Amino acid sequence: KAGKILNVSSMWSMTGNPYGATYIAAKSALLGLTKAWALELAPWNICVNAVAPGSVHSQMVIERDGLEACQKRWNLIPLKRPAQPEEVSLAVAFLCSPEADFITGQVLSQNGGAAIVGI
Repeated sequence: KAGKILNVSSMWSMTGNPYGATYIAAKSALLGLTKAWALELAPWNICVNAVAPGSVHSQMVIERDGLEACQKRWNLIPLKRPAQPEEVSLAVAFLCSPEADFITGQVLSQNGGAAIVGI
């Protein structure tokens, strides 16, 4: 038996954000589950990891916040841009691949350096 479980969390689960308590609580719970399940399922060779992306480029966010507000926020990110959805999917594919067979209990946060500067 072997397998992979991948949880999708958020950078906010590690940095916080005002007015996002319920979202952050749910995403933080996924990080706790990731670590607990990694220990519980290791005897069955099941690896459990999580991705915790920061800002991801999406039409939904642009429509909600406006392009100008998004661009201002993205310029605060050290890499000066949001992640592309394809970049997040590549991380997911890697963590679910045989190349990640010895990785468990980890959180990969794709945030362009935003967490370093406290965005």
